[in-house]
Amino acid sequence: MSGRTGAQLTPLCDALREFVLSSPVVHADETSIDLLDPGAGKTKTAYMWAYARGAFDPEPAVVYDFCAGRGGKYPVEFLKGWSGTLVADMYAGYDAALKLEKRTGAGCVAHARRKFSDLVKANASPVAQEAIQRIAWLYRVEADAKLMASGNLSRPMP
Repeated sequence: MSGRTGAQLTPLCDALREFVLSSPVVHADETSIDLLDPGAGKTKTAYMWAYARGAFDPEPAVVYDFCAGRGGKYPVEFLKGWSGTLVADMYAGYDAALKLEKRTGAGCVAHARRKFSDLVKANASPVAQEAIQRIAWLYRVEADAKLMASGNLSRPMP
């Protein structure tokens, strides 16, 4: 029964993928999930890849791609035919996808901030605290810009 339902949903999933990849900016991230391995009587690690239209896109959407692994071949296959800016963490698996088509890579500020936060916690860098403060300022500017675009704020807050 679930196999037939999955087959019936394939056109919807294909249309969602096409819609997400019609955006000039796509965010990508992957996360591990446990997959039952009936023959072994335990679980193994699989991955769910998420692809979302750009953060400032007026029509948001996310599509998920279940994959058996985390290798670069998965985003290469999923993004086939798409060109634009790919926003992702620094995972090397995206490198192969960035080399194809006309694509630009953009780093994820949240992932970069996490590295600075780790340095602050370890008291390993006096510059890291300054970096976190500057990132917080960028987040405030972004939030104000969103409010201004929505008409809820006439001018940025100090």
